[in-house]
Amino acid sequence: VRHTLTRLGAKDLADLLRDALQSERLAEELAYKVGSKTDGNPFFVFAILQDLKEKGILVRRPDGSWSTSRILREIEVPSSVLDLVNARVAELSREERDLLDLAACVGFRFDPLLVAAAAGQAAIPVLQLLAGVEKRHRLVASEGSRMVFDHHQVREALLQAMPPLLASAYHAEIAKALEAKFEGDGVQAVRIAEHWLWGGQPARTHPYVDRALEHLESTKDNARAVARGEGVLAAPELVSGRERVELLLRLDGPRDRLARRDAQAAGLEEALRIAGGLEDAALEGRVRRELGNACHRRHEYVAALQHHERALALARVLGDVDAEAAATINRGNALQGLGRNEEAGADWIR
Repeated sequence: VRHTLTRLGAKDLADLLRDALQSERLAEELAYKVGSKTDGNPFFVFAILQDLKEKGILVRRPDGSWSTSRILREIEVPSSVLDLVNARVAELSREERDLLDLAACVGFRFDPLLVAAAAGQAAIPVLQLLAGVEKRHRLVASEGSRMVFDHHQVREALLQAMPPLLASAYHAEIAKALEAKFEGDGVQAVRIAEHWLWGGQPARTHPYVDRALEHLESTKDNARAVARGEGVLAAPELVSGRERVELLLRLDGPRDRLARRDAQAAGLEEALRIAGGLEDAALEGRVRRELGNACHRRHEYVAALQHHERALALARVLGDVDAEAAATINRGNALQGLGRNEEAGADWIR
């Protein structure tokens, strides 16, 4: 008797892992990692469990339950799963494969009309071809007005086999298609900037960087904010002078929240060098305030004090009472870190 198994939802996957591993704790620990790699495909779930057992990562206890022999930070997809996915992809025609390659560059979920526009083709033939792929190969599925890859590994297989230059060309065409319909939306700004970066044309991101970072900051997507900002900074000719300082300052918060201390310190030191060359006291004061706070978080209180005292002096020269108040409080914090509590108290009282 043959039974068709549907995809497992989060609860069903947790129940399956609990039954297979005889461990509530381990099932909870693995549920998200396994789910993200398998998309609930039962065959893939068992293939991953078998692979973990064969590698000695899952070990059986005397009571019949299973535990891990080491901390499992990431789950690798076993070759049995990859071979199966690659075999399904190999059945595509050249035309189907080309279109799915482009769709893979758009994302796991993609707008077929965007794919058509990026491919320079009319919508109806593309929709017909994708409908045929869905029906014959089941590598994609309709999801309202969008489409989704049947499995994350299908998209990964397409991306891994794609020549880098071809992928870059696809991303550039996707960016052009998105630009044609851009109306100032933050989500779209992020997508356009990303595709231009991936398309190897960072200069084309320039009109979208501010709006994209503004959106990512508002949604607390620190990792993407840092990645997009650093992609722009990697092209020194793209942003320079004050604009570069402002971008470095903008990335300070997201880098701090991600605990990327080395990158944070290097970015602020670069900003200070540029601001010093511009002879802009207000801008230098802002950079020193952030650099002082970064030093404080690393417990480098002497350096923090030096930056805050310089920021305080600059604020007084400018007559900026708000900047002076902030610098005074920050100096007090640095003094407290050095154990000079009476001096710190005097600053706070002020």
